[in-house]
Amino acid sequence: MLTLPHIDLGELVAARDHRDDESSFWIDPRTGAIEFCSVDDSAEDFDERGLVPVEPIDTHESYEIMEDFVASVSSREAREKLGQAIRGRGAFGRFRDRMYDYPDLKEPWFAFRDRRMEQLALEWLAFAGLVAEEEVDAAIEALRRSAQPPLRAVLLDVDGVLTVSWTALPGAVEAFAALRASGVPLALVTSTTSRTRAAVGEALRAAGFDVADEEIVTAPVATAAYLAEHHPGARCLLLSSGDVTADLTGVMLVGPDAEQVDVVLVGGAGPELGYPALNRAFGHLLRGARLVAMHRSMFWRTDAGLALDAGAFVAALEAASGTTAEVVGKPAAGLFTAALARLGIEPAEAVMVGDDVDADVLAAQRAGLAGVLVRTGKFLPETLENADGEPDAVLDSVADLPAWLERRR
Repeated sequence: MLTLPHIDLGELVAARDHRDDESSFWIDPRTGAIEFCSVDDSAEDFDERGLVPVEPIDTHESYEIMEDFVASVSSREAREKLGQAIRGRGAFGRFRDRMYDYPDLKEPWFAFRDRRMEQLALEWLAFAGLVAEEEVDAAIEALRRSAQPPLRAVLLDVDGVLTVSWTALPGAVEAFAALRASGVPLALVTSTTSRTRAAVGEALRAAGFDVADEEIVTAPVATAAYLAEHHPGARCLLLSSGDVTADLTGVMLVGPDAEQVDVVLVGGAGPELGYPALNRAFGHLLRGARLVAMHRSMFWRTDAGLALDAGAFVAALEAASGTTAEVVGKPAAGLFTAALARLGIEPAEAVMVGDDVDADVLAAQRAGLAGVLVRTGKFLPETLENADGEPDAVLDSVADLPAWLERRR
């Protein structure tokens, strides 16, 4: 019986780049080695050595490999340009040239191509009757899994993933307990700005989650560190619903009547962000104050339905004042970086799970993590459809996460 791991793709890979449309590959059923010939080569030597001929790898299959790769690219601009490159004559050369415009995609492309070619070879082995189909299926599944780096840590959003209005979502407590029992390092990454980290921990424990305050990374905590580094000693006017001053260690907060303001700091949305407060902030921005946002989520899910979040007010202040906000929390990388540093985990080893395809999932992917979207909380099908990229997975809820993660570990 042929040993599948011995399949040698070296010639297969080389021939993909340097072949005409009549190239064929031949398989040695004793070793799994793959060799190539073209219409100008004599097939007699291959017959004498007992090699099995396989149909040519035609242009259509090559296009499919490139198209599948393009579909997996998260950048909309890269998808569009690579997609244009594989249409019409000279597609291979144009695709190669476009790849050089996106150096970060070159290595993933080569790895993707090699895996697809190996899958093609395995399928032909089964077709030729050299290997049982179930063995080939198992080998292809192993290829799929090897294409994805193992995940050693999980970052979880809170609102819309574990809870809605601090009530646990169905199956969330059990899923969190299963993750805890598996020993996977966990961190809760939340844009919540209406409660301190201690209050978030207390609310989660009351909802049934076995979580310590130290495992929670909040936007106010990350913002305090950001201000200390980038705006030390700045006089900050805080616009936020709820009292999170305990988490803003070292930040100099001034009252609403202060004449001198260096930073307008926007936290969570609520009644406190009414017209008078926004208008005062607008005036300070016109006088040169910087605009810093703890996050820029546009809306969130409550038990009464979707509600505007602070991102809508940040966008309004930007547009009115001509100022660009400095964003600390999601979709900026600050929260992800802080959580990974606490866990001592590299981005490629972690997955972020959220209900916001842009601020949670795609933002995490840009920071080097895997991104999983759940169909709970603020999830809307049209938002996913119109997103600039694709999640690594879309799950019905966090209850499905332990099983998915087990397949990736």
